[in-house]
Amino acid sequence: MILASAQVQREANAVREVEPPAFEKGTINEDFDQTDVREAIQVLATNSNHTVIVDDTVGGVTSAHIESSTFDTALSKVLAPLGFHFSYQDGTYYVAPPDPDSPLFPKIAKRYQYSPLHHDNKVLLPLLPPRYKKFISSSDSRNLILIDAPPEIGEEIMVRIREMDTPVAQIELEAIVCVVAPDSGFRFGLDWNHVVGVNGVDSLKAGITGLSFSGTTSQAGARNAFSDFAVTSAFVRLLAQEGYITIRAAPRVTTKDGERATIAINRETFFSLQGSAANAFFSPVIQKVEAGISLEITPRLHGDMISVNIAKAEVSEDIRSSDAVLTSNPFPIINRRTVTTNVNVPEGHTIVIGGLVQRQTVERVNRIPVLSKIPLAGRLFQTIEKQEQDAEVAIFISPKLVVDSYACRESSSFSGVPSVPELQAP
Repeated sequence: MILASAQVQREANAVREVEPPAFEKGTINEDFDQTDVREAIQVLATNSNHTVIVDDTVGGVTSAHIESSTFDTALSKVLAPLGFHFSYQDGTYYVAPPDPDSPLFPKIAKRYQYSPLHHDNKVLLPLLPPRYKKFISSSDSRNLILIDAPPEIGEEIMVRIREMDTPVAQIELEAIVCVVAPDSGFRFGLDWNHVVGVNGVDSLKAGITGLSFSGTTSQAGARNAFSDFAVTSAFVRLLAQEGYITIRAAPRVTTKDGERATIAINRETFFSLQGSAANAFFSPVIQKVEAGISLEITPRLHGDMISVNIAKAEVSEDIRSSDAVLTSNPFPIINRRTVTTNVNVPEGHTIVIGGLVQRQTVERVNRIPVLSKIPLAGRLFQTIEKQEQDAEVAIFISPKLVVDSYACRESSSFSGVPSVPELQAP
């Protein structure tokens, strides 16, 4: 029907020797005002001698002013107000809605693949608008995102995913967990805060009088060597060397911005829930309980500051051994002290958590020289005294931003800043 109409039109033009119509030049001029979209598609197809297959779900009225436009442009103007898409394959145009359930959807859709570089699929996909969800499938095990959508929608989804899949800052958390010796007479009071709080040369003179340092370093190295946490760490180790405190651990862990890091120095205790009178044919139920020092920290970068969310700073111990009444209890009794806080600090500065008291048992042995060494009878000349003492636990935490050279290079390549040319030696 379309071919016959075009043939008659060409013959009439040859007889009258008039200017060929616009569609013979490859352009279309039409005006549609509240016209049925299927009728408009039929007019365009007839005027341009194209074959168009339309999905059964395509319908509605459209308005468009078409002037000196190609068939593709004219068809796009007619379909755009209603949200329909088209494609051209093997000499035929296909028109269908952007609905994966449409029979002609495979004809208008294109497949895109993307493998995230910095985030998981579970992080990226929930950030996309809901209207894109029907076009996306993913595989967490293969770290792959598949997009089946019309090119206009597929490219828009790809741009959004690339914008979100940016390098994640990594933050290194340095910590020192120390215990003040109960019999040292030292407490974290005015003297300690005075030493840590004073910056520059004065802090070094106050804490390490009589010591001298030698060596060479760059300007950046000097700043790092005498940064806030470096000075704090030096004083803590000096106090430990003098016997005032005991360093239980000095862990260092790196985590992504906004993700939790856990540090634990715990003792695991196992106990059975089945009493002694229970039936022997049933296997006992074993439970585990932990006691010690544990930290749960989530750092988040906010400009020049680092927000440190300490979800849990806990000191705990089993108190059965310190109480004669509770010693015979077969189940552990845990005494816990917990601190939760959120602090904003500059990079490299120190957060101090103090006042966490931990109970410990100290055995004091008094002997009479020589006589206490006599076999068997030597026990008569010595005494063993057990004392329960409360030791204060102090925790020092310092966040530091980890510079990722690859991430810096990647981010600078998209910033639009021209690179500096290399200088050639004469």
